[in-house]
Amino acid sequence: MSHKILAVDDHPETLDIVVKTLQHHGYEVVSSLSPVEGLQLAQDELPDLALLDVNMPEMDGLEVCRRMRAIPKLANMPVIMFTAEDEPYQKLAGFDAGADDYLTKPTDPDEMIARIEGLLGEVKESEEEPEAEGQATPEGLFYTAPDKGGVTKVAAPPEGCMIAVLGVRGGAGATLTAINLAASIARMSRPCTLVDMDMQQGHISLYLNRHITGSINTLADIPAEDIGKWLPQQAVELSQHLQLLLAHPNQDGRFPHLSASQTAVILDTLIQSGQSVVVDMGREQSDAHRLILERADQALVCLSPERIALSGAKHLLSQYRKNLAPFTTVNAIIFDVGGQMVLPRKAVETYLEHSLQAVIAISPKELTQAVNKGAILVGTYAQGQTAKQFYQLARQLVKK
Repeated sequence: MSHKILAVDDHPETLDIVVKTLQHHGYEVVSSLSPVEGLQLAQDELPDLALLDVNMPEMDGLEVCRRMRAIPKLANMPVIMFTAEDEPYQKLAGFDAGADDYLTKPTDPDEMIARIEGLLGEVKESEEEPEAEGQATPEGLFYTAPDKGGVTKVAAPPEGCMIAVLGVRGGAGATLTAINLAASIARMSRPCTLVDMDMQQGHISLYLNRHITGSINTLADIPAEDIGKWLPQQAVELSQHLQLLLAHPNQDGRFPHLSASQTAVILDTLIQSGQSVVVDMGREQSDAHRLILERADQALVCLSPERIALSGAKHLLSQYRKNLAPFTTVNAIIFDVGGQMVLPRKAVETYLEHSLQAVIAISPKELTQAVNKGAILVGTYAQGQTAKQFYQLARQLVKK
């Protein structure tokens, strides 16, 4: 089944080109020259994606996007904005309005299709790939196996593993590492849950620009013994093999924090389901974080290649080697944005008294573009060197 796309632009010539390009690539298209009519079409037709011009009479594309986001059935629909202005403030305004991506006119048709496929790619994968034995269900907490009557939910074999990701200090790339590592594990066709245990910052939802409809903060009001049955309702399916458990940004303390016992139940439920679990631990130290590390197969310490981070990492790695459970493997990676690492890798390892699992090189331009779009770096630049490094790291850390 082809995807349906809504295109709204008040310039007839531009709209005609867009519509014909989309139809040529097999998309079903509904279109309008009027933003007011376009908003109504979105509610009536429920397209899979919307293309909106910014500068339109009656109502600009930013306001159309805001109103779409306020309608529950359109709240998560991907939106790409078009504008003739390539100004940063225009792009920020688009992202603030809820857009997922941004294209500057005149737009190359191939680039437009690539952006659309990027946003709809996970949906296409979900529709086209058959359900395989051992694949996660949409609930994500069960193992599925086919029987004569169809697909039956059964308890998963105990093959799950957990990777705890933490940063030595702010800007070390822990959240970015957790997101891209989880996406790389999912790319291996392994069911994976990415959990945001930073109950203060809620960085994953901010990074991915996700509207939170359910969160693990909600589970803080539920007795620990009942959390297992409520957990699937808080999971957000991002792709066929990847789901999210998000935390609300909570600097003002409006949302409750999980207790240590509640955290333990969440993690145990996920691990026992047989999937891979990647936990962004944030920087807040608590009893809950101690429980995370006690359950982790891998503790991944992220640091930047500068003096304070190296000094902090040396102390942290030493403590982990002494205090973590024997089955927990401690790893360290350097997150090198823009070639800041000037010391030889061997010299860094000698100072840390610990080997480096990887040095992940990041292009500042690619990082900025992915962050501005709320996109996953390894998905946006799937053939790039960074994606290959994360995929290699995933294969090293996840149990075969």
